[in-house]
Amino acid sequence: MARGPRPSKAKPAGKPGQPKPDAAAATLERLSREVEETRAKLRQVEEQGLDAFTAKKIETLIEAAQIARGQALDAALERTKAQGELRALRDAIEKAPGPAGWLMRRALRRL
Repeated sequence: MARGPRPSKAKPAGKPGQPKPDAAAATLERLSREVEETRAKLRQVEEQGLDAFTAKKIETLIEAAQIARGQALDAALERTKAQGELRALRDAIEKAPGPAGWLMRRALRRL
C-alpha cells in the first residue's frame, strides 16, 4: 500500500522559545512605564529629600494596614454571623417534625 507525499506541517514564524512580537511589544511598553515611574520617584526624592519621601511612603503603608485591618474585622463579623445562621438552621432541622424532618436530619448526617 503506497502512500502519497505527506503534507508539510506549517511551522510558526520565528525561532522556538522566543516570545511573539506582540508579547515583546507589550513587555517593552510595560518596562518603559516602570522606568518612567522609577524616574518620577527619583525626581520626587531629589526635590523633597529622602526624609519626606520616606515619611509619605510610611504614611501610605500605615493607611493600607488600617484598611486591611478593617477588612479583616468585617470578614470576622460576617463569619460569626454565618456560623450563627448555620447553627440556627441545624437546630431547626433537628426540631423539624414528621417525615420531612426525619429526611432532613438524615440528609444532614450525610453532609
